Amino acid sequence: MKNVKRSLAALFAVVLVLAAGCGKKVNDHVVDYKVDLPNGFQETETEGVTKSWNNADGSNVNVNITEKTSDFKKINAQVLKDALMELFGAMGAEPTITDKYFTNDPVCGLPAYQYCYDIVLEGVSMTQLVVCVDADKTYTITYTDVTGDWMKDFENSAKNIQLITEE
Repeated sequence: MKNVKRSLAALFAVVLVLAAGCGKKVNDHVVDYKVDLPNGFQETETEGVTKSWNNADGSNVNVNITEKTSDFKKINAQVLKDALMELFGAMGAEPTITDKYFTNDPVCGLPAYQYCYDIVLEGVSMTQLVVCVDADKTYTITYTDVTGDWMKDFENSAKNIQLITEE
């Protein structure tokens, strides 16, 4: 069951990155980043993501860095939800997705959004918080809580994401 949860979480992260293309900004070249992790999360290699940390319970944090596109400002909760529904529908699955919140709060002074939602897919329930930042590239940090125990820690981590830009 842990492998199923990890696979689903990694798939969600990739889907959200693909759906979250970003617009061009000037002089926002990120040279490094830092994500605070709760105790118990260990770095692992996960196919399809730049960096990944997993907990024994199946919860995880993924960072994905991708090239930008020009539609960052068009992204909202409905666009992301529709993309997830379309993807899973194409695979023959029918998830239940319940939005918790969507904000456009900047991260490190850069345009960003935060999308938090609950999802039930084939009997597996989880909550995801996706933070997407529009810089020289698209920086997407996806927190997946499969137990219901991590969301407060994940939200605190999201508030402390650091993107170090070139001076």
